Amino acid sequence: MTRKGELEARIKSVCDRYVMGLIEESNMLSPYRIVQHLATEEPDAPKASVGAVSACLKRWHKIGFIDVGEKPFSFDCYTEAAEIEGLLALKKQHREKLSASKKKAVIAGDAVPSNLRRESFVASPASEPEPDPEPFPP
Repeated sequence: MTRKGELEARIKSVCDRYVMGLIEESNMLSPYRIVQHLATEEPDAPKASVGAVSACLKRWHKIGFIDVGEKPFSFDCYTEAAEIEGLLALKKQHREKLSASKKKAVIAGDAVPSNLRRESFVASPASEPEPDPEPFPP
């Protein structure tokens, strides 16, 4: 069984060695290449999937930790913010931004799905039932 964050730490280790020039990689460091390095360097460790590595790199890119190549998707380098603040600080900042935007959305009323908003329950003129016809005179 793996611990939370273990794969991320292993991926960061490969990326660190790549940036320092300790990994002789003629091609870009794609998720597939990272999985190959993980398998050869730690054969007893749980096997990582290309999808899991790719998802980790995408999360890092989203929070501003790394720069990536587009075709093929690959690790290029760490950002300046990554070198100054580090991964944990960037993750914390990202969580705080998400939390603040969610709070702002709740205050503005945007967080409620449109089909559940109060206005959707108010009858519109087109959906009002027609009045009962006048009763017959007795």
